[in-house]
Amino acid sequence: MRVAMAVDDNLKNLRQRIDSLDEEILSLLRARTQVVTEVGEVKKRLDLSVFMRPGREAAIIRRLLSRPLGEMPPRMVFRLWRELMMASLQLEQPFSVAVYAPPQQFDCLMLAREQFGGATPLLLFDTTAGVLRAVGEGAALVGVLPDLIEDCDERPWWRQLVFDDPAGLGVVFQLPFVEAERGARAFAVGRIQGEETGDDNSFIVLKTFEEISRGALRDAVEAAGFQVLRLAAWATPDMGDETYYLVELKDFVSEDDARLKALSSRFTIRHAGNYAVPMVLNEKDVPHVSAA
Repeated sequence: MRVAMAVDDNLKNLRQRIDSLDEEILSLLRARTQVVTEVGEVKKRLDLSVFMRPGREAAIIRRLLSRPLGEMPPRMVFRLWRELMMASLQLEQPFSVAVYAPPQQFDCLMLAREQFGGATPLLLFDTTAGVLRAVGEGAALVGVLPDLIEDCDERPWWRQLVFDDPAGLGVVFQLPFVEAERGARAFAVGRIQGEETGDDNSFIVLKTFEEISRGALRDAVEAAGFQVLRLAAWATPDMGDETYYLVELKDFVSEDDARLKALSSRFTIRHAGNYAVPMVLNEKDVPHVSAA
């Protein structure tokens, strides 16, 4: 009986400590929210229209997951802070996310919800063109689409992204940003200026009117000083010799990179965005940066 009472007292004390910590956490969240509100007011005074910064968000997650986490699973920390950051952005300026979600395909939907939080409105579309249109017309801030290389439409969305759309859309995120193992992957596109984080990849699209093998094209791009990670091609019989190539490059490549100018004598080039390289958790839940 006395043992049971002692156990009960211990549990009671521990629960009281948890209640006290909850109050402290709530107090800190209120303070953080106040600072977020002030940041939003400063941005309005400075007429800063861009409030979502993928590079800064990636840097925050990398910094937090590099800290000693004790018994906290890294993915839990990631999801908590994603919810917190997205709720903060909604305070600065409400926004929606367009998502490719045809019947019985849920990968993009699940990845979008994890990345942009439970409170962010999601606009669902059966086609990739619908997602791009929503972002291009301003109905959504960003759009979530399937992997660029493993495309789902006969006409790949990356071709529509850079040559059909004059609005300057580009890749801004790869999803998920933190993962335990290689699974479904998606990309988010938007009209957001890329920021170098120290570990990034980039996309360009090349258009050519001459016959060229993938190997020769890879050689040409690498001869200009780039490291090619992945490459995809798209052409149709009625296009003659016109072929589009999607090229994923290692490191941050800006639109005015001199190496792109060197390629422009042979190809029509469009910059297609940048993204911070995601983090992959190893077997011990210690985060490390993915190689691709």
